[in-house]
Amino acid sequence: MIFPNRRIVYVLLMEVINQGFPITTICEKANIDFSQLKDGDIEITDEQMETVWVEITKIVRNDEFGFLIGSKINLEGLGLFGMIIQNSKTIEEAFENAQHYVRLITDLITIKYTRKPVYFMVEVIPDINKAIQYP
Repeated sequence: MIFPNRRIVYVLLMEVINQGFPITTICEKANIDFSQLKDGDIEITDEQMETVWVEITKIVRNDEFGFLIGSKINLEGLGLFGMIIQNSKTIEEAFENAQHYVRLITDLITIKYTRKPVYFMVEVIPDINKAIQYP
């Protein structure tokens, strides 16, 4: 079975290690065995994923950590979303375009992008009826 969160957490923790920070606290608080992440058949829950992100921000203290990770992603491997990012001048334009193109990939979610004077918001909205119908 493929667990996509497992791979993401592995890449995140490897980047923390590469930057010279320990991952012991992150793994303990998220209840993750790092040795099983690379090739193990381990499922990472959304709660564990959230804990990993929160703990990384506490340890690394780098506002651009997400950007650093994003710059290392192979955009071609992201399919349609990679194409949207490659063909957008700004991240704002990418989010605006993604909300229109997501229906080409799935009808289980919609994306709503809202721009405010001080911040922007991206909402991923599940279609509850279809989520129940197609678990």
